[in-house]
Amino acid sequence: MTRLHQYILSIIACALLALSPARALGQGTEGVFPEPLDWRSFQELMEPLNLSPEQAAALEAPHEEYLVSMMAIRDGAIAEFMENVSVKFARSNNSSEEISERVSEYRRIAKRMAAVEGSFLDGLGPILSQDQVQRISIAKDWRERQRILESPWPWPQWAPSTKQLAVELRPLVQWDILDETSRAAVEVALASNEERRTRLARQLFDQRLKGYVKEVEIEAELGPIHFPFNEEGKKEISPEAVQAWEDENLRRHHEAYDTALKSASRIRTAYHDGVASIVSLLPDRAGRDFQWIAWRRGYGIKDTFQVRRMVARWIERMNRKDGDTAPFEELLSGHDSRTAPHARKLMELADGEAGNQGGSFFFFKEETKDSPRSQVESKLQDEQVRTAREFHSLLGDDAPEDLRRVIAHYDGEDLDGNTGGDRFGEAGKQTSVSIVITGDASDMEELEEDGASVMFFGSTDVGGSTGAGGPGAGLDFLASAPDAMERGDIELLAADLQMGEEGLDIVDVLFETYQKETAALLRQFEQKRMDHAMSMAPSKEGDPRKDMDRFVSMNRDMQALQQDAVEKMRTLDEQFFDDLVLAVENSDDQVVLRWHRLARQRTYAAAPTDPMSTAMAMMGGVGNNGWKIDLMHEIGKINLPHEHRRAALIAMGDWHERATDVAAALADLQREESESMTTMISSSKDPQDIDMEVAMESMKKMQDISTRRNALRDEQLQRNEVSLRAICDVLPPEMEAQMNLAWDEASYPAVYIDPRGVGDKLLAAMELDGLDETVRADLLLLQQGYSEQYKEQCLGLVDIFESMPPPPGMGSFNLTKMEDRDKAMNQAERIRFERDDLSDKTRDRLRAMLSEEQIEMIGGLDVSKNTTMHWPKF
Repeated sequence: MTRLHQYILSIIACALLALSPARALGQGTEGVFPEPLDWRSFQELMEPLNLSPEQAAALEAPHEEYLVSMMAIRDGAIAEFMENVSVKFARSNNSSEEISERVSEYRRIAKRMAAVEGSFLDGLGPILSQDQVQRISIAKDWRERQRILESPWPWPQWAPSTKQLAVELRPLVQWDILDETSRAAVEVALASNEERRTRLARQLFDQRLKGYVKEVEIEAELGPIHFPFNEEGKKEISPEAVQAWEDENLRRHHEAYDTALKSASRIRTAYHDGVASIVSLLPDRAGRDFQWIAWRRGYGIKDTFQVRRMVARWIERMNRKDGDTAPFEELLSGHDSRTAPHARKLMELADGEAGNQGGSFFFFKEETKDSPRSQVESKLQDEQVRTAREFHSLLGDDAPEDLRRVIAHYDGEDLDGNTGGDRFGEAGKQTSVSIVITGDASDMEELEEDGASVMFFGSTDVGGSTGAGGPGAGLDFLASAPDAMERGDIELLAADLQMGEEGLDIVDVLFETYQKETAALLRQFEQKRMDHAMSMAPSKEGDPRKDMDRFVSMNRDMQALQQDAVEKMRTLDEQFFDDLVLAVENSDDQVVLRWHRLARQRTYAAAPTDPMSTAMAMMGGVGNNGWKIDLMHEIGKINLPHEHRRAALIAMGDWHERATDVAAALADLQREESESMTTMISSSKDPQDIDMEVAMESMKKMQDISTRRNALRDEQLQRNEVSLRAICDVLPPEMEAQMNLAWDEASYPAVYIDPRGVGDKLLAAMELDGLDETVRADLLLLQQGYSEQYKEQCLGLVDIFESMPPPPGMGSFNLTKMEDRDKAMNQAERIRFERDDLSDKTRDRLRAMLSEEQIEMIGGLDVSKNTTMHWPKF
């Protein structure tokens, strides 16, 4: 795989990673400074103290005072520091004296933050019990390690080698299964390990900053590193030149950060020692569970096909049903003993790489089939597949079909004939494959439904956690078929046409046929999509160098599959509307029917996607999505009476036709861009083979596509805004307000799609029957205060996104605009931090007001873990 290919594949991986839950950089400093403790993080830090609900409530006021102090630092010294620092790379053109002063200022700010947090935690004494006061040191040291290790400036915050350092073992222990003796022993082991890591973290903090100064001094002495020039006076970008450039960078990095790298290595050793000591104190099965979670959390050890998790979850289900778990426990034990040596070898290799490159600019390391890492991963994978076979054999008829399919794929069997029969039919057992991005957020996820299946997809783990999207919904980022019309759509259509009883009977007959045909189409689409996705799953003859070829092939397969699904859905829709038009006599109603027909065409335009298109879209950043709003859909959401709805549709005038044309044109551009990008990355196998003229021509084409797309979006946004005003002019004030709110929410999903928000829970709580009137009054006050603050924060985010420079897009680069976007995003992160803190505190207050039964009646108060990240960072 060439470095060009590796780079592009990394872009795609980063875009997919944005679909996973991620901890936001709350202060908006891109990890240069540690985040302040929002309410949720503070509660996690306090878990070792086992606070009562009354104590937690009493801690709100001190926490608010703490945040005020921290934000004063953020708005003062930190803001000034951030004006003069590159958040992407720490190195700059400043002199060593200037860098020394900058480092000194960083130390001063870090000291102030530590002092504020120390005073805050020390001041909690009057609220805590004597035992809790003695244990507060656990939280204080934990917080100190967080500040140092989770904000590793001047090292890259996003490098895997720096993330490994920040892994904490305490949250991974299943305390509830331990008896008093075991709990005490684990506490002693953790205390010793944490004291060691805290001491090493302090050393690393000092050594990193000294290393930064030395790094700049070395560059001042030796000059910047340049690529050599060939006889024609052009830079030589050969593999040898690139390797020499990397080698010199690493040599200087080692010279500057030698002591820091040694401390980082000792922290990793402490991690391994800590895992081993805790495993030795836990019951056998609990120790193995802890060990694998720790290894995955720290080193991303892959659970191919998620087989270990599947076996463990099956045992839990069998325990709930009083079933025989002995053969499955034996299988799990054998699996762990066979795979552990390979996992340890992978960690040893990772530690070696981290010791060499840790804290440096992230260089891509080419892995071949015969490289040490690939060989060990292959052995680990073989053992995991062996377990999958044995697990499938034990389950017999209860085994998920998809488990058999991924094993067959691994063996190289032809899956074309395996259509899955009526697996998704009404009488069949539904199974699901959904994407779970590898990382911290996926470590503790449950397999929520019996029959959920798993596989491994490229650099992502694909687990059986099912969502609201139904079977296969997690694969939508690979390709998605247009949604079929639903009963609600047809009822709205019939109401718009003011159909009588006879007309409704015709609609029912037509829709019943339509449902059967579209269901068959979508079942076929889902199965073929899964077959294409399977091409990226591990195979016995897997070769990392072929990953890009496989991705390009899959991308094109997905494009063709989706286009086929769009055309087939279009045919079924057209047939439905052709049959229905015969039952519509009024010419005005035929116009309305035409509008519904156009709405379906916009559905086809919105559907096209493929892995490359998804990656490109995720790089587009946040902004005003008003250009993509389907006003007809938004009108339907606010449930207007017939006369107002008809007036609104008519007021939109020629919007219906032109909006449909623009949607189709944008879809064509998306396909064109995806194909251009796919062609570009598959055009050469060696850097020396790259034709720069062809590459530049490709970049110009990408720029042209971006320009045309932006023009269409601007045109459609303006048209939508004009039509919105026309709609609002014919609506009563209360309906106008609903329409404007729907517009705002659709325009800025990055603002209004908020899993931490609690406004709907407050409204649901106030509607509970039998609620004490005093409680209801308190709820009203809580809701009003929350709603007012929350709305103000949302409007602040909208203002930032409105004024934010547009993303540069492929083929263009503007450093000033990129920096302006970074600053705007940092401001937005600050507001979102405060909004999340408000929501979390309000959620806890609401929980204290309601009984467990009442909490269940409003749908619970837990925050969803599996949420889409709407704030891309690229």
